[in-house]
Amino acid sequence: MSGKRRGMSGRRRESQAAAQKMGAPAFSSDKVQKAPFAELADFIESGGPQKNASHAFASKGVGQADATRLAAYVKALGNK
Repeated sequence: MSGKRRGMSGRRRESQAAAQKMGAPAFSSDKVQKAPFAELADFIESGGPQKNASHAFASKGVGQADATRLAAYVKALGNK
């Protein structure tokens, strides 16, 4: 494995550890995989049930159709 590739893998592990500390579920978790697309899309678009502005991407130009596509992508990532 090249040095650059090894470095990228290390960063990915650091990012995953940081996400876990913040309580973010893994894409492969049952919580994410069993969630309806509409629920994931709502979380992406408006910040989820808490309507957390820092997690809402609608104000950053992500529309409902984009959020739905991203939700499908998140589920696909969990299957890898």
